[in-house]
Amino acid sequence: MSKLATHTYIIVDRKIKENQQCITQDEYTLTLHNHCIESYSQQYNIDHVYDMTYRKVNINYFLYLHTNKGVTAFQTKENPNAFVQSFKQIKHA
Repeated sequence: MSKLATHTYIIVDRKIKENQQCITQDEYTLTLHNHCIESYSQQYNIDHVYDMTYRKVNINYFLYLHTNKGVTAFQTKENPNAFVQSFKQIKHA
């Protein structure tokens, strides 16, 4: 499987420790292949991904995968437009 495009996303974790809020951000990579999209915890068959969209919220972006099992959101710091366009080229080829 060759990588066609990648995009970094973050998972924000908030916990209360000793009466103080601790915030951690872990970075992961979404990888676009010819037949699937891979995230840290899941693999999406390209035939089951109907659309991909994104929105800017404050300083971050939310990338949405519209799949046969619902919508999955990924929070990202960088504009995911190039990743979305790569997906759309594969989908409409």
